[in-house]
Amino acid sequence: MVKVTSNGICGSDLHLYEVMGPFLDTGDVLGHEVIGVVQETGAEVGGLQAGDRVVVPFQIACGSCFMCVQGLQTQLPELAALAAAAPFAAGRDTGLCSVRPVIASQLPRQGVPPIISSWEQYADDLAWAVRGGAMADASEWWWELRPHVRYGTLELRVLDVQATVDQTSAIARFVHALGAGLADLHHCGDLQPPAPAWRIAENRWSALRDGVGGELLDLRTGDASPTRSRLHDLVDLAEPNARGGLDDVRAMVEHPPVDELRALGPYRVVPWLAEVFTG
Repeated sequence: MVKVTSNGICGSDLHLYEVMGPFLDTGDVLGHEVIGVVQETGAEVGGLQAGDRVVVPFQIACGSCFMCVQGLQTQLPELAALAAAAPFAAGRDTGLCSVRPVIASQLPRQGVPPIISSWEQYADDLAWAVRGGAMADASEWWWELRPHVRYGTLELRVLDVQATVDQTSAIARFVHALGAGLADLHHCGDLQPPAPAWRIAENRWSALRDGVGGELLDLRTGDASPTRSRLHDLVDLAEPNARGGLDDVRAMVEHPPVDELRALGPYRVVPWLAEVFTG
């Protein structure tokens, strides 16, 4: 148990101020980079004790970095389809389930990351870009999945912000369990080698356009299959590592959050979000 003492605002939150500002009251919290003090630890927690000051980042870590990068990279389209929740831009429905990556593509180093085989390669690639002034440091490597050099974790950036805490919790537990499942496959020698990034990017486009209602191509054969079926297979893979199961994720696959947002429309969704956040 952690007592929160302060909460920082990430740049990804700043766009919320314009629409949410009028609906915020004193005491409301906006942000996801928490600092606090450990109050109590469970029997399975190691390395921490009551009184320790901690940062609670939003990164999801599996403990097996680069093999997890290769496995999670392949699954970026499925995860994006599940979490798609950004259909609106400029006051209208774009027809996409997630317009965010289209807007982000105007900046460099976006989308599906290149294949990274080792920390050494990662360090060399970053050094190349920093040396010439293209970027200041690793924080500007904005791919949808990236190793975090400060925390030694993987940062999954493909997911849209969810409208409710329950949806956010479901996706976080799913991603954590999926990373563990992919690491298990690697340790057993059953994890397939990574597919070319451009093939993953092709599926990524389908995911942002159609969400869970579309189809994705098999990265080896090119055969198409329903995105919903592929997500159910991933949930089955991840569930043994998810305490309490993943029935809430299955429910999101069948009833995607973007459908509820789209039914509300671009003008009714803001008051609805304010009500959700403030109770």
